[in-house]
Amino acid sequence: MKYMKVCQCAAVFFLSFQLTFAIAQNVKEIDTKGSGEIKQFLSASFGSKEAVVKQAIGVDFKIKEGDIRSDVDTYSGMRFLEVSVPSFRPLDMPATVRYMFGYSCACLTQVKVDWKLPEQLAADKRAVLTMSTAELVKHLSEKNWLADQVVTDRAIGEVKLGASLPFVFFRGVNVRNTAVVFSGEPVQILADKNSPGKFSADFDKMRSIQLFYQLDSKNPDVRKINVQGF
Repeated sequence: MKYMKVCQCAAVFFLSFQLTFAIAQNVKEIDTKGSGEIKQFLSASFGSKEAVVKQAIGVDFKIKEGDIRSDVDTYSGMRFLEVSVPSFRPLDMPATVRYMFGYSCACLTQVKVDWKLPEQLAADKRAVLTMSTAELVKHLSEKNWLADQVVTDRAIGEVKLGASLPFVFFRGVNVRNTAVVFSGEPVQILADKNSPGKFSADFDKMRSIQLFYQLDSKNPDVRKINVQGF
């Protein structure tokens, strides 16, 4: 999957409009004095209690309460609700959507969408996926983020020939410490044929793309271990 320049024809403009509309519908944002504050994910408002979010999930995904998985994340101690769907906008790939609740507030503080990509992807579907990814990066980039808190197009880890690494398409943090991360993995690091001594990233082996929203990146409200007195 590589970003590509596409023809400026009616079909492309229509598809671009559809993708932009889908992105806007998934994440409803209210711009307060340029902060780009994120208030909702679909019908679920950040800060809501679990029962309210469960109702919103039922409405958004048209599923029964029994089809919503609930559990506790071992690492953070946060409760979560999770649904798996055969297709989710704007990438239109199978996805798992996880709603996570703060350890202390027991309210919605994080949402993670995890799209799973097949090993074999037809050229037309890969082109649409590429366009969808580019549109989502563009949509996220247009928000008002802190200038020193924006990361784009960066492999995470030691970049060396042959390495398989996570890749951040976009990460931003706003004045309210709300963070959004759009990433995928793995990408394979290759030698850049056009620039000797430099590297390029091969996205064709990418099997997962994630979109993560965190209400407060400085105070994530996870379980804390008290080590005082040891």
